[in-house]
Amino acid sequence: MFSRNKNISIRAIEPDDAQLIFRWENDKTSWVHSDNLLPYSLFQIEQFIIEGHDIYQNRQARFMVDFTEQDLSHTVGMVDLYDFHPHHRRAGIGVYIDSAYRNRGIAFTSLKLVINHSFDVIGLHQLYCSILPDNQTSIRLFNRLGFSLSGQQKDWYFENGKYHDQILMQLINPKHQQS
Repeated sequence: MFSRNKNISIRAIEPDDAQLIFRWENDKTSWVHSDNLLPYSLFQIEQFIIEGHDIYQNRQARFMVDFTEQDLSHTVGMVDLYDFHPHHRRAGIGVYIDSAYRNRGIAFTSLKLVINHSFDVIGLHQLYCSILPDNQTSIRLFNRLGFSLSGQQKDWYFENGKYHDQILMQLINPKHQQS
């Protein structure tokens, strides 16, 4: 565990997480929020865990979200930094919380912990996210975290025989904002 806030902690990915990640990554209902079109094998997930810890080498990092209630800790989600660009000091950010644990503030707190780590430890200048315009839950979540709308890409995703727009939101590191 590298960061904790009350009953939510963020930690590095471990080999024991493979089965859970395998289930989440192969949940077709969440594929619309990513560029995933094919299922992952358990072997691919295990290789990702073995190779995926260096954000500078792999241009991405995954953090596991643990939630503690009644003295029992459960891994309930993950936060990803992706498309990391060290020269421009930016990365995309996304969150997945298991459906059984949604609407408890876990996504907000876990994102906040990773945002703080991204700005204070990794030294990023900005984070961004891509959201489908009809995903009002995610738009509200990222607005609450300080992200602002920065643009819209027309016909960006092809799903169920038609194209869908995508909105982009950004958060500039408050320590880097110009006065």
